[in-house]
Amino acid sequence: MNVEQQTKNVIKSAITKYADKQNVSKIDTQVLIFAKDEKFTPGYKICYNFKPLEEVKFKDLLNVKIDLLNKEFFATPYIQTSLKGFARELGCSFNDVNVIIFTQTDDISVLKLYLFKGNDAKREIKISEITGGE
Repeated sequence: MNVEQQTKNVIKSAITKYADKQNVSKIDTQVLIFAKDEKFTPGYKICYNFKPLEEVKFKDLLNVKIDLLNKEFFATPYIQTSLKGFARELGCSFNDVNVIIFTQTDDISVLKLYLFKGNDAKREIKISEITGGE
């Protein structure tokens, strides 16, 4: 399984986990990726109806207690590079660049990713733009 498919599976699993946790629809549950600092260290929040409610750790998205395979270590540089590139593209600082990942179907058959500058949606992006894949 390639990195892009693994990433999709992790996000789908996280959406399912947090939708079930809050007893809401998967359509109403989103994952937000943001830059925590000037180094573009990735942060993650769970959103309900596109409102961030809970900051989570990478291992929480993976649904593990300990990241034994060190997936966060390998994923972080790709996500940092992507966030930096998005900030350059948008002409904004680290605290204005966000990516929201969501589905429009309860079976989570398709994930949508949108790049935001602050609260303004700028464009749809591909998962490969986050993972470094093609």
